[in-house]
Amino acid sequence: FQFNAGPFYSGDGIVSALPFLLGLVPAALTVLGTVWGGSWTFITPVVGYVLVPIVDLVLGEDSYNATEEEEAKLKKNVYFRVVTWLYVLALTATLLTALYVIKEQDLSSFELLGITISVGVSGGFGIGCVHELIHRPSAFELGLGIYSTVLANYSHFWIEHLWGHHK
Repeated sequence: FQFNAGPFYSGDGIVSALPFLLGLVPAALTVLGTVWGGSWTFITPVVGYVLVPIVDLVLGEDSYNATEEEEAKLKKNVYFRVVTWLYVLALTATLLTALYVIKEQDLSSFELLGITISVGVSGGFGIGCVHELIHRPSAFELGLGIYSTVLANYSHFWIEHLWGHHK
């Protein structure tokens, strides 16, 4: 069985944006793991680096890439854009939850390590979304992208990417 993403690249309506909601899963897992504590604090790296690769092996590779026309439609799709904005909220919620739990609870070194790794992994998985934001022409979306790079302690990414990589 192979998942064919092609139908989702039509660029029209909310259906086209739905698969991109999966990008919010690492942040949700990090928040849950942080709140639940214990071994749950490691849920994000375990899911991201163990379970997802196993599922990829079972399902097979989806090598479909959007055509230029499909990509242009998707970029204009307001629902896709809203998903990218939601990532910024999710990243912020992840960090605030971690900071709150670290401040308010007596955590073991094991839990602190799990929260730290999960927050980092969650932010790292969002780089594709941040990439989309920094390529938008609106100051609002560029600002969200820059804000996200600062939260991820990778504030130079947008400068290097736009004026280094793309030149």
